[in-house]
Amino acid sequence: MSSQQPKNERLPKNEILRGKKCFETVFSGGDVVFGKIMSIRFIKAEDRRAAFAVSKKAGNAVKRNRIKRLLREIYRKNRQQIGNFWIVFIVSRKQDRINFTSLQEEFLHLILRAELVIEKERS
Repeated sequence: MSSQQPKNERLPKNEILRGKKCFETVFSGGDVVFGKIMSIRFIKAEDRRAAFAVSKKAGNAVKRNRIKRLLREIYRKNRQQIGNFWIVFIVSRKQDRINFTSLQEEFLHLILRAELVIEKERS
């Protein structure tokens, strides 16, 4: 057995955006950036939180849940690059092939366009 403990890489529950008022805040006062597969709505906040929504137009429940799982994984792996924003990721279009790679490329493209990425200090 290894003496090193595995690093906890879970997405904390306190980083999930929940509640009607939070969504209303993001949708009414936030900005939006559109992409080919998805759009993001965001607003500057004191902490970092995210929500994931997939329209019924994107397919049946199995497909929608898979897309949400992929988005959560992409967010989890890239969340350290994102500043303090409340973000809602919305997939609203039906795509023939939505896979991890295409979603990740779109995700990274949109967070860069929305300027949600933390600038690293240069030494």
